[in-house]
Amino acid sequence: MRQECIQYAKDNGIFNKIQFIDKDSEMSTYYQTADVFLLPSFYEGLGIVLIEAQATKCPCLTSSEVPDLADCGMVHYKRLDDGAASWAKVIDELLNTEMSIDQDKLDQFSSKRTAEIVYEAYEY
Repeated sequence: MRQECIQYAKDNGIFNKIQFIDKDSEMSTYYQTADVFLLPSFYEGLGIVLIEAQATKCPCLTSSEVPDLADCGMVHYKRLDDGAASWAKVIDELLNTEMSIDQDKLDQFSSKRTAEIVYEAYEY
């Protein structure tokens, strides 16, 4: 829906306030410079991008449809039908809240741990 989003931004005079990035971009740079990461998703199987954002210590706001398995301590959940004003209020709160990462939980998603799990699965 990239083109539709770009057109919407242009039609509503906010295009110059949004940065549309390519899918091949180095995302960690964007996460590190962001104030808050938003994931207003209708459905996520895990929410890998949420884990990536937390790994850079970026506070996250996501919809309650994202499983809490992806929460490594930097996530706040909000229902999608709570509306934009409610989401904006939480964003403002996140900007003024100290959050900390659960490093042990984050380490469960590391490439090393993933390789160990795959190796163990094939060992049988």
